[in-house]
Amino acid sequence: MAGMVIVDDNLAIGRGIISNIPWGDYQIDILGNFPDGRAALKKIRETHPDILLTDIVMPDMDGLELTHAVRQLCPATQVIVMSAYDQFDYVKEALRAGVFDYVM
Repeated sequence: MAGMVIVDDNLAIGRGIISNIPWGDYQIDILGNFPDGRAALKKIRETHPDILLTDIVMPDMDGLELTHAVRQLCPATQVIVMSAYDQFDYVKEALRAGVFDYVM
């Protein structure tokens, strides 16, 4: 099974993503749902997830900062950034940071 960490400052969004998709059918194990990058980073260091699904705009450590940290710690982790913001600067920076995809 592949491991995935979800990071969004609105934990209800993470819970919704977890409960509305049959992750086990896709051989994905949810390793945690965290409110910001700093909270998620400890789990990421411990588990080296295969997938990181992260919001981009969050307090404390945003998704771009988290992506840069993950690139250093776990270069094989596939990062998917999700955001309600359609600002192209976010998209460009996320792509420069090496994300797999950017979902609005």
